[in-house]
Parts: sequence; structure tokens; C-alpha cells
Amino acid sequence: MRIAIYTSCATNYLAKALALAESLAKNCPGAALTLCLNDRWPATVAQDKAKSFARIWYPADLGFDESWIFQHNVMELCTAVKGRALV
Repeated sequence: MRIAIYTSCATNYLAKALALAESLAKNCPGAALTLCLNDRWPATVAQDKAKSFARIWYPADLGFDESWIFQHNVMELCTAVKGRALV
């Protein structure tokens, strides 16, 4: 059985998503972690850290346009994208 795990965050919580990825790699190595990042990948975080995730989606990848994205604060956005991501 393959385990799929999903999380959604903005860059302010990216360190926590990376900690989750590290924990899963150690404790559940077969799990696939998908991240929906509701910002751009920050220049201050090494690009190779993206390999910690099986895939990274952005709101646009889920069909959301910028006008919809900017109608929400960061907490609302990170919650609102989950419905399409889980379909």
C-alpha cells in the first residue's frame, strides 16, 4: 500500500513542511508528500530542498487565477486550495 500525504502552506510555514518531509523520509520512507505552496519558492531556501517533496503544486496548477488568489488572506488561501488538490 502506498501512502500519499498532502500539505498546503505559504513560505512562512515552509520550514515546517520541510520538517514534515524529513520526518516522513525517516519514519515512513515509502510515503509520497505533495506540497501546495501558496507563494513562490523563496530564494533564501536552497532549490534542492524541493526534492524533499514528491511534487509541488502552486494554486495556478490547480486552476486558480491570480484574481481569486488575491481575494484571500494567507490562511484562507492555504485552506481554500485543499479541495481541488484532494480531488
